[in-house]
Amino acid sequence: MTDQLAAPDASYVRQRWIPAETVQWAQDADEILLEHGAVQGRTIYEHRHQARWRAQRLIRLLVELRMRQRWELKEHTERRHGGWTWTVEYLGGKR
Repeated sequence: MTDQLAAPDASYVRQRWIPAETVQWAQDADEILLEHGAVQGRTIYEHRHQARWRAQRLIRLLVELRMRQRWELKEHTERRHGGWTWTVEYLGGKR
């Protein structure tokens, strides 16, 4: 009897599963980073720390999925009308 095997719907990194949708979100963000040098969130958050956490979440995902190294990415938060937004900048080889 032959067992049918398939890859899981989620990626397993650092002792946790990352859902396929989240992996796809990180891959999309990585493509934008490489093409434009930065990626920015569209949501406006009430507090600065909320926007900062979102930027840090993306950076952590990119590092855990081994798409980027931590030193290649820099987080930014900006004040906008009604709250805060986040941006992750790709520093590339500027180490």
